[in-house]
Amino acid sequence: MIYIDSMHGKLARILRVFGVSCIYLNPSLDDNQILKMLNKDDILITSDRELSIRWSNSIYVEEKDLRKIIEKLVSLGIKLDIDNPYCYLCNVKLDKISNKYYCPKCHRYYWRGKQWDNLKKYLPKSFNT
Repeated sequence: MIYIDSMHGKLARILRVFGVSCIYLNPSLDDNQILKMLNKDDILITSDRELSIRWSNSIYVEEKDLRKIIEKLVSLGIKLDIDNPYCYLCNVKLDKISNKYYCPKCHRYYWRGKQWDNLKKYLPKSFNT
């Protein structure tokens, strides 16, 4: 599982839309609580240098540019699957119904309209849509 610290809420939402299941960590959690909830193979994405040092399977990001962050994640093996998105709110795999997507948990519908065009700018340059 991929965990994203509270400094990267927008990144978590974008990754979900791009088909990456990820847990957005509550800002009230301290470093020790975060480390206790992680399992051996879990990946932690963080801008907290000390926390990234304490968790061996972390990805430290200091960039602010979301496109560069996503490019870095892809270069490190995080796979995007834009045809199989997750709900950007509740991180549940969306069901495709005709040309729309449906979240079975929060009952929201999504479709690739103008918001999709706005999100595509965050895809790595090597990604064709």
